[in-house]
Amino acid sequence: MTDDRLHRYATNVTADVRDPAVVDAFARVPREHFVHAVVDEDGRPVPVTLEQVYSDEALVTRVHDGRPSSSSSQPSLMAQMLAELRLRPGHRVLEVGTGTGYNAALIATITGAPVVTVDVQPDVIAEATAALARVGVSTVTALLADGYLGAPGYGPFDRIVATVGVGGVPPSWLEQLAPDGLILAPIEHGGIQPCVSATVSPDGLAGRGALRSGFMLAAGALHPRATPPATITMPEPSVTVPVPPVATRHYYELWFALAAWDARVERRYAEGLVEGVWPGPATACTVVDPADGSVVVALDALYPVGATPELVDHVRSLVGRWHAAGGPAVSDWRCDFTFGDGLWLPTGWRTEAPGRAPTP
Repeated sequence: MTDDRLHRYATNVTADVRDPAVVDAFARVPREHFVHAVVDEDGRPVPVTLEQVYSDEALVTRVHDGRPSSSSSQPSLMAQMLAELRLRPGHRVLEVGTGTGYNAALIATITGAPVVTVDVQPDVIAEATAALARVGVSTVTALLADGYLGAPGYGPFDRIVATVGVGGVPPSWLEQLAPDGLILAPIEHGGIQPCVSATVSPDGLAGRGALRSGFMLAAGALHPRATPPATITMPEPSVTVPVPPVATRHYYELWFALAAWDARVERRYAEGLVEGVWPGPATACTVVDPADGSVVVALDALYPVGATPELVDHVRSLVGRWHAAGGPAVSDWRCDFTFGDGLWLPTGWRTEAPGRAPTP
């Protein structure tokens, strides 16, 4: 692999990042040493090409029980998360979810300090350790361990980052976090996993939305206690209820807001979506009434599936509320945390977007 290709790759995947240390790390750590094969639809390993390695694509490297269990994340998302961590030389970092080891190598390159990465899959740890040795990164310790417990005896950590979707923040992470430390984790939120940044304040744990993301879910006690997505058949367009239009690129932000305002938001597989939105089977934001199972699917319009007029009006008002607030992005939200089911959970989401009407 030529230096020119690595430079072009680094420039491409860090286009939205201003931290020069992050850009430099992507230009110095060859991804090809960490990804040698991907898995096909049947879970069989297939040799990876350099074009795939140096694309801005997530590469699934393992499948368990028919579902992805390990991967090399989308590089541009990795870059944004590393920038969000505000890493500095000397920062000690705990990573939960080792994957190929590539992200840990990038962190070590930026900080020049010890990095501990943990994963529950023995083969993942073994292969990541070998890859780190191949590129000469000696400051990363890959541990076979449950991320819920962190890495006892290795902290305190200035930064803790999760690269798997989690249900919340476990107490161990707070115990192992250094003063003025920061946690960044994709936390379950109405069927999506936006990255949430959390810090310890005099009033407890305070959080804010960091960026949009999506990850495979963690195992064990870190696993979100969300209902697995069910499949729903979309109704005919003639029964749709119009709402103000939202561009496809802003749909995630609308989904985030609906989940912040209504705990009944779920992810559902929707069959027969409207052409030009998401044709074919895909997932969509839905509001589900647990009393009768009725559903409103929020897309380019509202699609009632056995829903009462009251539920439809409620969802329509929430969509209007998001538009009236200026269409706040994930990074415009703040939250508190409450403890439940062994995790600190984000609660009380509110927008604090400059120039936009704040929400109660």
